[in-house]
Order: sequence, then C-alpha cells, then structure tokens
Amino acid sequence: MAISDVFRPKRRSSDREVRLKAVKGITDQPILLEIAKADSDRRVCKEAVQRLTDPKMLEEVACTASHEVVRRLAVKRIDDQAILADLARTAAVWSVR
Repeated sequence: MAISDVFRPKRRSSDREVRLKAVKGITDQPILLEIAKADSDRRVCKEAVQRLTDPKMLEEVACTASHEVVRRLAVKRIDDQAILADLARTAAVWSVR
C-alpha cells in the first residue's frame, strides 16, 4: 500500500485486493459505473458490473469499458430488450454487437 492510499477512498487504493473488497460494499450506482468503466483491474470492474442494477448504466459500460470481458458481462446483465436491440444496431465496439 502506498502512503497516498491513506488519504484516498479504498475504491481508489493502489492495491487491487483492497479495491475489490471496497467494491463489494458499494451500492452507489454512479460510483460503481465509474469503477466498472475505468478500473485498471478487470476483476474489480467485473465486480462493479455485477453490482450495477440500472440497465442504462450497464449499456454505458458495454459501450465504454476499458476491458472487453467487462463489456461482454455488462451486455449479459442487460434485461431490457430495447436496450439490447439498440446495442445490436449501433454499438461502436463490434464484440458488443
């Protein structure tokens, strides 16, 4: 753990295990969205996706996440047929289609 980790939220720790544990306690959807799209460790991102409940946020992850496996997981979690149809037609990332 870096000294700077003392002053930042656990979800932003330099230690991925600390971030992973922190994500398991987060319910705030916008924070989970941020983590799912941009964390450097795909396990942390996947855990954030598992905790997301908003289909529109899952759609955003499917289109913009930094890890392909995370984008695919987001698509699998979407249960809104209109969103899935829109992704199939318009997603810029081919693997999401």
